[in-house]
Amino acid sequence: MLIIDTDIHITQSCASYIFGKKLELPNDIYLTNKVDLYLYLNNDDAFVQDGTRLSQLERNLLDQSHRNLLAKCNIHFHEITGNWNDRFEKVVTLIKQHCSNTN
Repeated sequence: MLIIDTDIHITQSCASYIFGKKLELPNDIYLTNKVDLYLYLNNDDAFVQDGTRLSQLERNLLDQSHRNLLAKCNIHFHEITGNWNDRFEKVVTLIKQHCSNTN
């Protein structure tokens, strides 16, 4: 099992949102970046500015950029919401379900 924080689609969304440019990548990159279980953390948790983050407005706009690109690419994802304990439990449950379905 491989767990990653950010895939090529989210990287593409960030490039487009932050730099206003689309990354020019070979189609093979997208073909090899397929996942079996896509978990998407909703931005419903409290916003905390630590000096390195986008503003809350920009955070919401970037989230919408991500969602638009995932929809455009027909990527189904499980949305993870709630407090951090709820999120953890949901993620563990989804991973266990996925693993039991693939065995």
